[in-house]
Amino acid sequence: MEESFTNLLYGLIEYMDKEKKKLYLAVVFTLLIAPIGLIINIGTYLSMRYHIKILMDIMHIFDFGPRGSPPFFVILNFISSIVIIYVGVKILLFLRHWEHKLRNIKEFEKQTFEDVMKGENIEDEN
Repeated sequence: MEESFTNLLYGLIEYMDKEKKKLYLAVVFTLLIAPIGLIINIGTYLSMRYHIKILMDIMHIFDFGPRGSPPFFVILNFISSIVIIYVGVKILLFLRHWEHKLRNIKEFEKQTFEDVMKGENIEDEN
């Protein structure tokens, strides 16, 4: 029973370590995409508010109409981008905490293995 429980825990730790890498990639990708949305949002707002010619030309090239997006969508984009950045940072902090705990478990495992091997060597000498 103990052996299967130990194997289950080791399997869980390995699975968590693999998933951690995938989550890091997802968070980094999200934290790169959200600021791009904010930049587009700022450009759209400036083109609507101040009628900056170069921004209006860019918005016209991408077929957002002569004045850009409606203000509702600009506000919605801004709020969603801020929420995505907030959630991404929270997940990143969680993953760092998780990595610290996994490192402690691996150090404990290594120390336990070394102690067990020392105990076997002492018994072999007797």
